[in-house]
Amino acid sequence: MQRYFVTSNNNEIIFSTDDIFHISVVMRNKINDLIEIVLDSNVYLAKIISFKPFKVEIVSKIEENHELNGFIRLILCSLRGDKNEFVIQKAVELGVKEIIIVESIRSVSKILDKKDSKLVRYKKIIKEAQKLLPNALFIGVGGSFDVWSGTVERAPEIWQKLGLEWLYRTIKEPQRFKRIFPTLPL
Repeated sequence: MQRYFVTSNNNEIIFSTDDIFHISVVMRNKINDLIEIVLDSNVYLAKIISFKPFKVEIVSKIEENHELNGFIRLILCSLRGDKNEFVIQKAVELGVKEIIIVESIRSVSKILDKKDSKLVRYKKIIKEAQKLLPNALFIGVGGSFDVWSGTVERAPEIWQKLGLEWLYRTIKEPQRFKRIFPTLPL
């Protein structure tokens, strides 16, 4: 079913001349036919009452859910310039729940060389996106970059199996405590 974007003035629904022509001549709608209209970002099912003057009556509001039902993980090979930022922003807007940036052997852009400044920027982008999409889950993988780049040794296997790798890293790097402490479920 076609949708028509309309405005209202004093509880009167106003269609553009082109839309009225499209409804009556192109679509050949008749009186009592149903059409979908968009008014103030809401979608309504409306019934045509008359053509001269063109009037409709709202029958019901159509509830729509535009959220994705699945979990989408984007694995993004590092891109040149600020293209990573653009892709992260658009991916979050489209509903991607997890973004993992990786480098391949043939990557021209080396994010790990300038990881501190880039990761801070990516975290800002994610934070801004969280304001737009409060129901989405965002995961920062900054600590993983330290391990992948070889600047930090991964926790021993026993710590990993117990799920306490974060504690091991906090003990090894006490400056992390100030950031991690507020997130602990105490």
